[in-house]
Amino acid sequence: MLNTGVGCYLYFSSIGALRAQTVAVCGYLEPLSAVLFSALLLGERLLTLQVVGAVLILTGAALGAARSGHAPSKGT
Repeated sequence: MLNTGVGCYLYFSSIGALRAQTVAVCGYLEPLSAVLFSALLLGERLLTLQVVGAVLILTGAALGAARSGHAPSKGT
């Protein structure tokens, strides 16, 4: 309960300081991280559909960042 409360507080209190696109990308990455952590930490097997979904989420986030001109620069 403490972990969820602190996480939600930090997430929702930072929304006002972030751009809408950044908040949207964080919202997409949240379920992706849950799937990846369950595979890495709990040893669950990822289904093909989950892997495809993860790739689509990461591709969409990268394309969104590139189109907005805020893509991370290489070498930094």
